[in-house]
Amino acid sequence: MAHANPAGEGSNEGLWRFRALLVAVFVFPLLTFTAVAWVDRAGVLAQAEREAAEVAEISAQNALNVLQTHELVASVVSEHIAGMSWADIGSSAAVHEYLARVDDAYPQMKGIWLVDRFGVIRNSSRLFPIDPVSVADRDYFVALRDHDSGIFIGELVLNRVFGEPNFNIARRRTSANGEFDGLVVVTAVQSHLAKFWQAVSPAPGNVTALVRADGMILARQPEIRPEAARLPPNSLVLRATRSGVERGMFRATSPVDGVERFYALRRIDGYDEYIVHGVAVATALARWYADLRLLGSVFAIAGVALTFTAALALRQAQRERVATARWRSAAQLADDELQRRTAVEAQLRQSQKLEALGQMAGSIAHDFGNLLTVVIGNLDRLKARLTDPEFMRPLRSASDAAERGAQAIRALLAFARRQPLRQETCDLNVTLQSMRPLLQQGLGARCQLVLDLAAETWPVTVDVNQLEMAMLNLTVNGRDAMPKGGTLRIATVNTRLNGDPPGLDGEFVRLSVADSGTGMPPDIAARVFEPFFTTKPAGKGTGLGLSQVYGFATQCGGTATLDSIVDHGTTISLYLPRARSDASSDTVAGGGGADTGNGPRGTAAVKEG
Repeated sequence: MAHANPAGEGSNEGLWRFRALLVAVFVFPLLTFTAVAWVDRAGVLAQAEREAAEVAEISAQNALNVLQTHELVASVVSEHIAGMSWADIGSSAAVHEYLARVDDAYPQMKGIWLVDRFGVIRNSSRLFPIDPVSVADRDYFVALRDHDSGIFIGELVLNRVFGEPNFNIARRRTSANGEFDGLVVVTAVQSHLAKFWQAVSPAPGNVTALVRADGMILARQPEIRPEAARLPPNSLVLRATRSGVERGMFRATSPVDGVERFYALRRIDGYDEYIVHGVAVATALARWYADLRLLGSVFAIAGVALTFTAALALRQAQRERVATARWRSAAQLADDELQRRTAVEAQLRQSQKLEALGQMAGSIAHDFGNLLTVVIGNLDRLKARLTDPEFMRPLRSASDAAERGAQAIRALLAFARRQPLRQETCDLNVTLQSMRPLLQQGLGARCQLVLDLAAETWPVTVDVNQLEMAMLNLTVNGRDAMPKGGTLRIATVNTRLNGDPPGLDGEFVRLSVADSGTGMPPDIAARVFEPFFTTKPAGKGTGLGLSQVYGFATQCGGTATLDSIVDHGTTISLYLPRARSDASSDTVAGGGGADTGNGPRGTAAVKEG
């Protein structure tokens, strides 16, 4: 019985470690989830600020076009009626017809009005003859009557003819002796601008407004009545406009509807008017809650799996403890031998647990990574094809959430030390055609993409994802080699090799990418496939771009070659072996990241170096 206590103490210590592990596999995913959720929340709010800034820029450009168009029409009409008396203007059907034609040409206008020096409308594009209607009390009439400022943008008012909220762009008319002689007024309706803003930013709670520097709201989405179209004195927007800032970003609660938003302020070039766009904080947090549900499901599955594994290990350890205690009691082992075996068993169990956890984490991460790859790929293709702003916003949100999930998966894969690379048999022509939108996007608008694909090209066995990264790498390098534009030609052809390139014999498909850049000298061309070699300045590339392309080709059983002539361009050829008739997909360990933004090809890279 002298050995019973030491045996029991060693076993109890082992069980305590298992229980601690059981707690850890529950607490660790919870803590990780909390940290990821907090980082994701900050990212979602930052994205909301970026969205506010982007929409404000778009809306400011649209408002600039509207104001410039109305001002130009006022100037053209003023020149048309120059020299005419108000009696002639008021009685002229020809003037009315001219105004109607101009008005019909611009759907953003609601009317053109000719106002005499007493503030009475004498002719218009909408009504003829027109009953006397006075606008002498309007702010634009008072301002231009007392001061020759050329153009004045009036406040939001209720149109006295149509009863619809609008604001007016007025131009002063001057008599031959330089005195005030009435106005040319062009009407802009709130609903036209509001419709555009709604299409650009349809998310609930978002708001866009055109504001004068004095705090008068000229137009707003959601639309606003004229009696409520003035910012209160304590408004942050009013403080900013009065101080003359060009642009700004702040978070505040709206004094109009009480909603908290991220606001972006942009001054319209050449005018004292501003665009203000606000993204509701609640809308941004709703995206975060959606992310939480996705991340929560991933971490919950991983946590349950790890907890179940640890529980099984604990149960097995308890059984081993009972069996070990019986065996030790029967064998009457010496104290030193018992302690040594207990320590060895504890180390073995710890090693087995860590290996099991690593395998499980890697397996789960691999499966989720494959799913997210499909999701991200399809979202990217949708974003490239869809132009409707109503769908682009949720597509970007879904893509961002999937990318954040992919980052968590990559962290798990790094922990498990698994980087799977899957090869499959594919038709290069079909694959390249499907990649064409992605390659054209990487090439940019200044360069032309030409696919010269030979008929009946043999199938090859490659990792399609790695092929896509390699082609994107070569496309971007080709673009950099043609800073003034040019042609990038991608060609496929069947070829039978007999030791040239060295070491290759048999049937291959040659995939060549040729640019029309200015090429590179022989000393640079000889080193382009070396890892970490780049002609770009520090911070602009890692030098792994073309080495990744070379590694991809050699891993597939082929190779990559480069031909470059100064002032005539560069051609990179990938030799990929023809797939066996019984070839099937298989997975090999390894792989590496693509470097699509570097690699010394063509004039652009050489100049940087």
